[in-house]
Amino acid sequence: MGLDQEWAENFTKALAVLASFIYPESAAAASLSGMDPKEAYAIIPRATDLSGIIEPEIQAIWQYRHPLARNIIHELKNSRSAHAADCAGYALYMHLAEHLGELLLLIPIPLSRQRLNERGYNQCELIAKAALKYGNAFEMRNDILTKPVHRTEQKTKSRSERIRDSENIFSIRNTEDIARRICVIIDDVTTTGSTLAAARQAVIDAGAARVIAIAIAH
Repeated sequence: MGLDQEWAENFTKALAVLASFIYPESAAAASLSGMDPKEAYAIIPRATDLSGIIEPEIQAIWQYRHPLARNIIHELKNSRSAHAADCAGYALYMHLAEHLGELLLLIPIPLSRQRLNERGYNQCELIAKAALKYGNAFEMRNDILTKPVHRTEQKTKSRSERIRDSENIFSIRNTEDIARRICVIIDDVTTTGSTLAAARQAVIDAGAARVIAIAIAH
């Protein structure tokens, strides 16, 4: 190893140590290891500024900028982490606590066939299934909302592109099973709310009594 490379590596390590002192929350919250879902729910700040979301009916639970929230979403998308799903599922359960008097139908945002084949699983389904562990007030269906249209990942797009690309991307099956039901559309993370808005409208048009759209983080 040359002196320049060794110096660069030592400098990077020193910066990481310095950051752990300046931003202790980042160092502590970046790891999910051993953290109880109830603890994660209590630590992560609630998403209070929803001004960037296009519809007022769309809700979000956590602030995505918090290191632990980002880690949970990352682990869900990239590692199929059951523990991250439990943390997100518990947050969803707690967020919906005021509605637990009625049986809610959880509908995860679907992936296109191409994206599902690439990833191998739907992280929103993991969240919904995890929420089922915390009570019997939910039913989950992944055969109602479908996404026949494949689009490139939203994270690389501008706000206007995100909104435009979310139009008419969902289809509904088994409409008789959502008639007069209270449905909850679930997404892992949202920026503009355009995906949730499109999914919500599709379920409303299919005859649901009420549709709640929720992202775990914003």
